Amino acid sequence: MPPGRMSADSDGGYRRQLCDAFAGAWTRRAALGLLLAYVFAAPFPWGSVQPGVTGTGKIIGGAFLIALLTFLSPDVRLRVCGAWTPVAAVAGFAVLGLVQLAPLPAGLLAAASPVSAEAWSGAGQVLTSFGRAAPPARVSLMPWETAGVVLLALAFVALFLSASVLLGRRAPRRLFAAAVVASGLIQVVLAVASEDRVNRLHGAFVNPNNLAGYLEISLALAFGLLWYGARTALRDLAAATGAEERADLLAKLIPKLVLAVLLWGVLAAGIVYSQSRGGIVAATGCTLLMAAIAWQLRANAPGNRHVVASVLAVLVALGTAFAIASAGTAAFLRFLLPDAADLAADYRVLIWQDSWSAFTLFPWLGSGLGTFREAIRRVQSPEVRGLVDQAHNEYLHLLVTGGVAGALLGLTALVSGVRAFLGALFTQKHREESAFGLAGFGALFMLLLHGMAEFNFSIPAIPATLAACLGGAWAALRWKRSDEPGFELVAGATARPEPPPA
Repeated sequence: MPPGRMSADSDGGYRRQLCDAFAGAWTRRAALGLLLAYVFAAPFPWGSVQPGVTGTGKIIGGAFLIALLTFLSPDVRLRVCGAWTPVAAVAGFAVLGLVQLAPLPAGLLAAASPVSAEAWSGAGQVLTSFGRAAPPARVSLMPWETAGVVLLALAFVALFLSASVLLGRRAPRRLFAAAVVASGLIQVVLAVASEDRVNRLHGAFVNPNNLAGYLEISLALAFGLLWYGARTALRDLAAATGAEERADLLAKLIPKLVLAVLLWGVLAAGIVYSQSRGGIVAATGCTLLMAAIAWQLRANAPGNRHVVASVLAVLVALGTAFAIASAGTAAFLRFLLPDAADLAADYRVLIWQDSWSAFTLFPWLGSGLGTFREAIRRVQSPEVRGLVDQAHNEYLHLLVTGGVAGALLGLTALVSGVRAFLGALFTQKHREESAFGLAGFGALFMLLLHGMAEFNFSIPAIPATLAACLGGAWAALRWKRSDEPGFELVAGATARPEPPPA
């Protein structure tokens, strides 16, 4: 065969490679576009909390579609080394839900969950008295609700894994951060422009506290932008050689820093204007924590860590001042002078006590994921009026619905996830990747701290956005450059440098 000619087999293989490359690029771009639209539209309407196509169906179906498009690409190889333990723990909630849904013999169910056995026995007696068949006995008191939570848990895992692949490069991560921050800004703008702007802002959410929870994710990403901007500005100024060059750099950098401060300030003002005391405490405390971590992280030039921290502190202080000046002092007065009517309607302490009593009824496997209102109904205090469907404490809520098994899964996910994140964060040397990783870590801790008094993880839009943010943060923290020029080793995708020409 003459040189330069290919056989039919080699020609067919070459064509297959081209088709695979084209298909891979198309599916990844489609998945990325869908992910950006997904996180932008997730809060609409009502935080996607209602059932149906526009609610939980959108969250579950969208997540699985993104994962399908992502992993259809022939060149994708999932690599989330170091994060398998927290991912497996979150997926374990789906397994726990399936155990709670499994029909069990009466004797085994009575040993595992006596209250559930009694409840299903009573339901069976009522149905048989009307000539209907008794339903199979399960741990879950409300199987349809548990099944929905199982699907949501799997959807969140799918979002994390998909984002760890799709956001492995810098350009997609920037688009993702822009989409989440823009969605948060729209929440604030729409809330302020609504007719009930004189009251607590709630945006697209039913509860103002949930608006604060969603804005915490956007606020953390905006903080990462501030930190990255400060480090980049100081690096460029240090590299400048003359006064004229420094003046030109300042003319370009100052508008960008001012814009970042305004973005952060508007998001912070939205949290303050929601008058969510838990949200304000979480945002303030975790911002200080992020600032402390940022101070500890290595800067490019030796000895400039203090300078970066000082500039960042000034920028955050300016944003905070803008937020307070924009939102006023009504939220802070709720800390000092709580309204009597507000106190009368706030049964949090009583609900927490009732939640602990409900946990004692279902100690090992819980009452079933998503069945809190049915579990607490059995021990609800007479002073607490109406239907109680949330514990206003994420940890008590998990204890009631998941029992000790759910608590162990949650603790495993938290400890292993934090350990993996901090380890990767302090070893990542690139500024932009460190900033995105710090933003993901801050968003997680804001919601965990806020979860001591609220129920943000029960609003599908919030954990869905958080899962995607954490996936992107993990991809950023695992990102590194290879020795090959122009080649990036991306967490999630097996990109390989082209061989040199023969």
